[in-house]
Amino acid sequence: MKIRSTLILALAVSWCGLTIAEDANPPAKKPGFLNRLFKQKKKAPAPSAEKSVPKYTAGDINYTLREAHNGCTVTLGVGQTVMTSLNENRTTGFSWRTVRAPDQAIVLPAAASPDPDYRSPPSDRDGAAGPDHRLAFKAVAPGTTTIELVYRQPWDGGAIGSKFNYTIKVTSDLPKATQQATPSQPPPADVPEEPTEAQEINLAPTDDLQAAVQKAVPRTTLVLQAGEYQVPEMGLVIEDKKDIHLKGNGAVSLINPSMDNLVVRVANSQFVELTGLHLTHKPAVKDGRCTAGVLSVEGSRGIRLHDCHLDGCGAYALSATESRSIYLNGGKATHNSGGVFYLFGCENVTISQMAIQDNYEANEAEPLPILVAGGSQRLNFTDNRITGNKNRQFSALDGCFIVDIGRNEFADNAFGSPTDPVSEAPTKVLKEATSRETVKLSVGQVLEVALPNNPSTGFSWSFSAFPNAAVVGPVALPPALSLRPLKNLPPGAPGADFRIGFKAIAPGTTSVELVSSRPWEDDKSQGTKAKFTIEVIPAP
Repeated sequence: MKIRSTLILALAVSWCGLTIAEDANPPAKKPGFLNRLFKQKKKAPAPSAEKSVPKYTAGDINYTLREAHNGCTVTLGVGQTVMTSLNENRTTGFSWRTVRAPDQAIVLPAAASPDPDYRSPPSDRDGAAGPDHRLAFKAVAPGTTTIELVYRQPWDGGAIGSKFNYTIKVTSDLPKATQQATPSQPPPADVPEEPTEAQEINLAPTDDLQAAVQKAVPRTTLVLQAGEYQVPEMGLVIEDKKDIHLKGNGAVSLINPSMDNLVVRVANSQFVELTGLHLTHKPAVKDGRCTAGVLSVEGSRGIRLHDCHLDGCGAYALSATESRSIYLNGGKATHNSGGVFYLFGCENVTISQMAIQDNYEANEAEPLPILVAGGSQRLNFTDNRITGNKNRQFSALDGCFIVDIGRNEFADNAFGSPTDPVSEAPTKVLKEATSRETVKLSVGQVLEVALPNNPSTGFSWSFSAFPNAAVVGPVALPPALSLRPLKNLPPGAPGADFRIGFKAIAPGTTSVELVSSRPWEDDKSQGTKAKFTIEVIPAP
């Protein structure tokens, strides 16, 4: 493809939220706000008559598709390029995400042209309009493939807006209608087809559930009819999957006859949901002979369980490692003999409104707590009912920050009723954290860090580098002065400061790095950063 020398190309491809962009004169970036990458604003929309077919444009882009072309089919010759240009306003938390990527044997990502109709907004306030979401594909081989996008707030519970899809048919030669086309002579488009919708597949207990999972494509819901489903001896494996849903219709149990293996394992997957399922082993012994857990989540994100019963007889109900955005809502965790929840290297985990009961310790040599977590952040363990457990300890948290354990109901547990952590007033307060800042604390003193926060845009603070746990540790802070309610304000209105406390434990020096980013985005390099050093000296 020939590119004019006056253009500077910027090509960014993310198959979770595929984006391809090109800018002739990109302005300087300002951290944390994608709309400020561009200093322009929209013209009035083109007349509807011009949207009836894809618009032919001169240069390397042969077709430009907009919202009105949803569901259309475009015919390309090998070497031609189609581009989508869709309205987007990322500061509201909404962005276009690719939920069905095209076949790369037929088309490949290409550089999209800049948005010429976008001009500088009247203000830099969050919520101001941003540039179109643009991505392009170049035809490389004959065939047919479909691209599908959704406009959504990708975090847990985020809203879902518009959907957009189109089909590309690639022929070996350039279509005759386009060989002589000019910008004033748009080529005809095929008759629009119905958009591809999410599909549901009904399964019976006699069907091969593992095979159905392996064949599932994004936006597939496997509806399990009532009954018992025996999973393979190594457990039901959900690996390298995206946007699939296993949903029980009636009383549905997934049973592993092996007492030495998991019931379900989720690995390297995104946006996997389980609803209304009973996960257990059989026979469900209660004497500790079962050595395997119920559910394992590894290297995954966007994993959601609704009203599921994690019924163990072995190690744990849930073990999650190096994963983020895990959400358990409703359901039960019962009869687990080796602890209940294990979280290591995780971020944004919510366990809420569950009945956690009748768990016990198979190994009496050491306590096996209900909740064990290490090197994790943004853990929310709230509004649960925790009763009748024989575990001698409720929680063991090591190197975990931004933890909310509150509003839980406790009754008849061997560990009694845990008390809220004692808050400690800060000795020092740091409001502007830079790489040049060093804060000195004596052993026993407390540092409060308060950073500007704006969660309505989807941004939140998290650690990009944890401090040395031998030098400082987390500590609860007293409540901040209440802010007046912010009513009738647009997305982007400021919220309360993000506050976190560090208590000096032992002499030494450690660095702390936090970044304000959207948790669902892999690239956190553009977020606002806070980096500082804590030096701890002996107590006087």
